[in-house]
Amino acid sequence: MGAPSVRTAYCVRVGSDDFLEMARALGHAHSSLQGLPPKSTLAKTAACSHNTIRKWLAGESRPDDVDKFILVVRAIRDEALRQGPLTKHRAIVRRTDEEWRSAYREAAGRRSGDTSAAMNQSYGRRALETSRAGRPVRQCDPLAHGVRGPLDPETPSTERLIPFVPRSHDHDVAQRVAAGGVVSLVGHSSTGKSRSAWEAVRVLDDDWYLWQPVTWVEADRVGPRTVVWLNDANDHLSEENAEMLLRILADPGRAPVTVLCTLWSDEWRTLTAKASPGEIHPHHRARTLLLAGSVIEVPRIFIPQDPADLRNAVATDSRWRRAAGEAEGQVIQYFAGVPALNDTYRFGPVMVHALIAAAMDARRLGWTQSLSAEFLTEAATGYPTDAEWDAVDDDWPAPALAEASLSVRGLPGALHSLKSRLRRPAESKRYTLAPYLEELGRTERATEVPPESFWVAARRRLDPTAWAMLARQADGYGLFRIAASMRKVAIEAGVSADPEELLHRIEGHEVTRWVAEKAPCTKPHEVFPLINELVIRNAQDSLLVLYRRAAREADLDAWGVDRLLEQLHTLDDPEATAAFLQRDPARWLPLEADLLVPLAKLDRPTAARFAQRLVDDPTLFAPEIVSALSRAGFRDEVGPFVSGHTLTSATAFFLLLEALHEYGFDVQVRHLISSDHPAPTDPRDVQRLLHVLIDSGLDDKVTAVIELIDNQEPPWTEQMRTDLPPFVRDRLRPPPEQPAGPVISLRKPSVFDRVKDLRGLSPDAASKAVEETDRTDPHAVMSLLRALRLDEQNDLRDVLVRRLDPLDLTGLDYHLTLLASELGPGPQARSIMTRVVADCGPWNSRLVRHDIVPTLRGLGMDDLVVRLAERIRDAGNFAKYADLAPAEAAKFLTYGREPNRSPSDPWGWADLA
Repeated sequence: MGAPSVRTAYCVRVGSDDFLEMARALGHAHSSLQGLPPKSTLAKTAACSHNTIRKWLAGESRPDDVDKFILVVRAIRDEALRQGPLTKHRAIVRRTDEEWRSAYREAAGRRSGDTSAAMNQSYGRRALETSRAGRPVRQCDPLAHGVRGPLDPETPSTERLIPFVPRSHDHDVAQRVAAGGVVSLVGHSSTGKSRSAWEAVRVLDDDWYLWQPVTWVEADRVGPRTVVWLNDANDHLSEENAEMLLRILADPGRAPVTVLCTLWSDEWRTLTAKASPGEIHPHHRARTLLLAGSVIEVPRIFIPQDPADLRNAVATDSRWRRAAGEAEGQVIQYFAGVPALNDTYRFGPVMVHALIAAAMDARRLGWTQSLSAEFLTEAATGYPTDAEWDAVDDDWPAPALAEASLSVRGLPGALHSLKSRLRRPAESKRYTLAPYLEELGRTERATEVPPESFWVAARRRLDPTAWAMLARQADGYGLFRIAASMRKVAIEAGVSADPEELLHRIEGHEVTRWVAEKAPCTKPHEVFPLINELVIRNAQDSLLVLYRRAAREADLDAWGVDRLLEQLHTLDDPEATAAFLQRDPARWLPLEADLLVPLAKLDRPTAARFAQRLVDDPTLFAPEIVSALSRAGFRDEVGPFVSGHTLTSATAFFLLLEALHEYGFDVQVRHLISSDHPAPTDPRDVQRLLHVLIDSGLDDKVTAVIELIDNQEPPWTEQMRTDLPPFVRDRLRPPPEQPAGPVISLRKPSVFDRVKDLRGLSPDAASKAVEETDRTDPHAVMSLLRALRLDEQNDLRDVLVRRLDPLDLTGLDYHLTLLASELGPGPQARSIMTRVVADCGPWNSRLVRHDIVPTLRGLGMDDLVVRLAERIRDAGNFAKYADLAPAEAAKFLTYGREPNRSPSDPWGWADLA
């Protein structure tokens, strides 16, 4: 058949400005893309239901929020660009965001003019408020964007910022910000990242805007020449937000846009680290975003680009004069009040230190919100020693909180007291921790276990969502009793908290029954680990309770509902099945072809109604529907579906042909092949067509395809011909010769970077290499030692070993480990590995797993393996500790340990709070 004709229903006036008609045209364009992206994906993008997306694209309803609708427009536009040019629907897909907003405003204006005054003040006004995201740079207040304020409270408002003295990196920051793209300023706390970023923004032209995201719904209104200000970017870069930013940067109609990030060094490493083989990176989109741009390291030590600028600042500003005399090189930290904050934490009163330590622990364990005075004071009681606590006054909370929140040279103190705008006298005061102290806590308290009082206060004073998070952290410390208690109260509050872990720790019918009755069941994929645990325990009655609850409560549009259908079929419980079918899944399940087969196993009449929904929706991907109908036993529906379905892309046609052939619809296959079908241009489509033609014995058609390949421009390369059947390749004309391109080497030109470069050296050359090699570089030393060993030049190797001082080595732990392995057992290798172990923790568990532990055991350093295991245990990875040191961990494996690191006494279900 020829190019498929477009159905009459699709013929809309694309040039029309009526919003609903434009929406219908967009729906038809979506259909021509074979329903990609799926409506379920569009629903997640716009944070609405599948049914809402259907109504929008059918022109049946007008969205309340145009921003959400434009997210859908952008997703369809991106898919259209990915699939290639459209013919019929090009105009509607190319509509700009502003054209959609204009049509929406006109429609909203007409609607609001026809409604009552009350409606005019709500719906109509909201619909008409569609302004550009952000504010002009000239109207922005740096203090409102996280830039450090005055040192002294009496500083005039006109001089709120310290006079700026540029450093060597600041010129580069300004150039990159003006050029657009992603710019990341990375460094430790209080090194001047925010100020450098602000100075780069301040010098932009007057037509630039600055947008600091508060609600990400505004992201769609980001226009050209906008800086997206992500100070403390780690708080903003969720996977969803990172994907929005990638779309903004990929839109040529918005360029230039600059995403300006400030990050602590450890946050940068976490977000951009490579995933382990076979694992999914938890920050994949954020990593892609950050690595797509430039990163600028902000140093701790203050060195001005031009000393004259510093001399001028000291001469004209008293704050600079004071800093020059007291800061000892760490000027930025001095301005941020770091020395005073450090003194407050280290040398302040006992309970002030305890309050700060409790806040540090809460932040490093994952709590991101402010902390109440009640939490801080209750948690802090466990931090002092017994002698210190005996000396504390009974009325300590108020003065300790007041001292901890005292301002430091006009800046917020260690604990910053938040002022409520709602004027509720009975409301508790809330506090945030100074950023410098938060970073300090992540390193200095990384191996400290919070005391019992911390966990009790968290259970009493924090939000239930924190209980699930803290339960996992407690498990990591080996605090099994505390973790179980946290999980119990979280589940009672309706929060999913790995309920199967309770069954790992506590035996008994009472526990399994309680978990089956209480565990949240709305998200099917969270129920399956619990189901597996109940199956292992053969707890049939509890399993039945859980299945029946899931049948009644599980979200039909959630991930994992297909597996729930399979489980209900396997269970074969009439009550559970009836409860599920009463919810009318044929009507409410998302239109995903993969759900048809498990639904058919569960109830065939319901599946038949669901199959009719699939067949009636022209936006779905035809090959998937054919596959689902065939596997579910609705083969009679395939013929009418194919004959009535419209295909507008060649790839969709050949995928459908392949699906029909796979499931034995020979009549439809021969009919489609004999029709005037679109010519394949994609090599994968050619291979699909050849596969079907050869299996169907249509040799004359094979010859026509070979002629098509021979005459295609540009000609097929040898690589493109690789997957063709051999007899087809033999009948093709030879491919044209490709001109040789330049040879590109990614290897750094260093004589010491590979062992093979050092093999076979003459004695004189080897002696010179021993003299000249950089003995602070473990990789260079290891390479030369290995080469000398392999070449049996042992005298020179001994010379290099004697000259090596482990304390002089600098470099990656991985290279240090390789060097120790090459050195073999001895004091030098022990010195190196002692240092590596002191540097290790769960943050580089891959290095621990693959290199450090085998090296330590190979060198006979089992005591260092135990030391490493204990360090990892105290840093919150108890499972790895038990794996590395099973004998030492045996006393903790059943009941865990207490926060004071002693083994827990036996406990059970009745002991949990």
